[in-house]
Amino acid sequence: MFARLVGPHPRWSYQIAFAPAEFSDVVGWLALNHGALDVLVHPNTGDELRDHRDCALWLGRSHQLDLRAVGG
Repeated sequence: MFARLVGPHPRWSYQIAFAPAEFSDVVGWLALNHGALDVLVHPNTGDELRDHRDCALWLGRSHQLDLRAVGG
C-alpha cells in the first residue's frame, strides 16, 4: 500500500502485479470482489503514458489521472 500519492494516481493506492496469463482470473476476481473500492487495471509495458491513458480499465468509478506524472 502506498500511503501517499504515487505517479498519476489521485488517491492513495495498493499495487498488485500479475502475469498476462493470469489476467482473466485476476480481473474477474477483482470485478466481483472490489466492493466499494475503485480499481485501475493497466499493463506495464514501459510506456507509462500509453499504459495509463490508452490501455487502462476501471472497475468501479473512474478517476481523473494526472498524466503529467507519466509524460502526458
